[in-house]
Amino acid sequence: MKNKFRDSKTDLLRQYFRTDSTRGKLIVVAALAMSVLAACTDEVATSAEEGSATSALAANSENSLPAIYLDRDIENLHNGINKARESYQTLIDACNSVGKPTASLAPDEVDRLGKKRWQFWRMPGRMAYKVESWSAKTGDIRQGKECEFTFETEGVHVYYDTEKTLSLDLKTGERKPTHPEPHRLQVFDASPDESDWAAWSGWESPTDETVVGQPCKQWRSPRGDTSCLWSGGTQWGFSYITQGIFGSNAGFELGAITLQAEPGTGTVGNRLTTTQFVIGADFDPQDMMP
Repeated sequence: MKNKFRDSKTDLLRQYFRTDSTRGKLIVVAALAMSVLAACTDEVATSAEEGSATSALAANSENSLPAIYLDRDIENLHNGINKARESYQTLIDACNSVGKPTASLAPDEVDRLGKKRWQFWRMPGRMAYKVESWSAKTGDIRQGKECEFTFETEGVHVYYDTEKTLSLDLKTGERKPTHPEPHRLQVFDASPDESDWAAWSGWESPTDETVVGQPCKQWRSPRGDTSCLWSGGTQWGFSYITQGIFGSNAGFELGAITLQAEPGTGTVGNRLTTTQFVIGADFDPQDMMP
């Protein structure tokens, strides 16, 4: 359409500059204006048709989106060592060595130190995620309670649908409703193009792997960190192109699903393990709510 308009406009401009009469020029100007209007009308119609087709495609993709539930554990490691747990044990040993009254954590609480839990729910028109992290807090040293430890949970639970966004602070219990963010619920084709691959040309080419029964692309950074991104969900907007070394502090990933991650030898980083990944999950939408 654009080429046709360009050719027509070129012919009319040639006629305009070739005629000397005022009447002739006015006729050409009128014809040029009409051709511009016709081209704009066709352009709008074409855009509307393309928009309708895109909307229909998005609707079909949205309808094909299965209910998804994902549960993952993340552990922060310094050269393979959980420093949060190590530091806690060092303090407990120091307290015991000097005979201070000690209030220690339960074994299952100690096991969660330096870790996070990431949960994710997705279904047509709804999405939610929950991030939990745990730490040991000491008592007030001014009151002689530096050897009395308490277990604390921090994190956030966020829910999206087309009408609202809700968030819950897991530490304070504060619940916040905010404006809807429907763009987060859009379903689109996340198949990579050449520029996506070119951005990570310095990394090893990803290999095809399977984690918890699901296909994923395993990436390896120049320093040896690995992460395997789910490759079975591009039709629903989940990309398997890496965004760099996996790190939970970068925030919860909504446009990709990392199924496994391991920091490089001798580095500081996150180990991610998927404990549950269900496609076609049978859960009540109320389970997603904060």
